[in-house]
Amino acid sequence: MNFATFLHISKIMITKPGILTGEKKYIFLFSHMRSYSSLLSHILGSHNSISGYSEMHLPYMKKADLITLRYRVYLINNKESNGEYVFDKILHNHPISDSILNGSNMKIIFMLREPEATLKSILKMSENLNNPNRISDIYKIEKYYLKRLEQLAQLAKRTNGKAVYLDADKIVNDTDFVLGYMSDWLQLKTPLSSEYKTFSKTGEPGFGDPSDNIKQGKIIKNRKSANIIIPEQIVKTISDAYGKCREVLMKRCTVI
Repeated sequence: MNFATFLHISKIMITKPGILTGEKKYIFLFSHMRSYSSLLSHILGSHNSISGYSEMHLPYMKKADLITLRYRVYLINNKESNGEYVFDKILHNHPISDSILNGSNMKIIFMLREPEATLKSILKMSENLNNPNRISDIYKIEKYYLKRLEQLAQLAKRTNGKAVYLDADKIVNDTDFVLGYMSDWLQLKTPLSSEYKTFSKTGEPGFGDPSDNIKQGKIIKNRKSANIIIPEQIVKTISDAYGKCREVLMKRCTVI
């Protein structure tokens, strides 16, 4: 945390202490890039009991890190932070302590998407952004995906059976069941809706899905698959890793 951020947080603590203090619950979505995580994040973040809809790129090692999360969510939510839950999606291997992961105020969701479709989607996103700093090498993507699956499995082993697991495609293919389950699991007073809000960072690279789909405010059922060929050996490697990770998640979590 830099000094300017510290001063801003200090000012909020004085002028609007309820934003950063007081009891809050947290929802963490652990997944990987191009897993429909932006879609689920927007559905959750559109509910009046949940604040947050994008990736904050934070480590979570101490309670102060949750204050930083609340501060960043407050900023991207147009300086509003309502409801009982604060949300973050975590798609990269940032450190997280057991005390945060297994806190009594924490709800954990794990989600995986089928591996070949994931890699194709990451490559397609990189091509569309036409940014040399984005991931564009298929071997870099493979390495990211494999390392991410490895950490997701390790995280699931540390959650003491309190997390839920979701196959990502079910958000699109079995929407009503998934949203009904999550509404009950989170004990929301009103159900989650398949129609969602768009926010100030919706579609902006670095905050989630940069494609036009996420800007529609509703689930797009018939999505075009990327016309990209993945080498056979990579498909085998990522499929094996996906199967092993999914097996761990399904064993350690409640399956939606």
